[in-house]
Amino acid sequence: MRDGTATPQQTFDADAKLLEGMYALTQSEPALFANDPEALLYEGFATIGILGKIETTPGESEYLHSTLSQSEELLLATAAIQNFETGLAETPGNESRSLHGALHVFEAHFGDLLLA
Repeated sequence: MRDGTATPQQTFDADAKLLEGMYALTQSEPALFANDPEALLYEGFATIGILGKIETTPGESEYLHSTLSQSEELLLATAAIQNFETGLAETPGNESRSLHGALHVFEAHFGDLLLA
């Protein structure tokens, strides 16, 4: 996709499959995440980042809004934020401190886009 030959639809499709797969994994395999707060942390961070990228990329945001209902978008964003916050809370001290501040910066810049 780096060579510029992918269309916005193809890029969106790849991003959407990744989001759906990550969400499905957290729902279908909760045991994978039960004892690994870092897995929740990274899943949440990746989902928030990909949603933010889609929302701010011309062409992709239109596909998002025409493909997913507003409640589905909200479900993905809310689940990602919850997973990220749970991962932060349960990850030992120094490992999560720097990321905790990053979430608040990200929310300040992109929170309205994700939860609109």
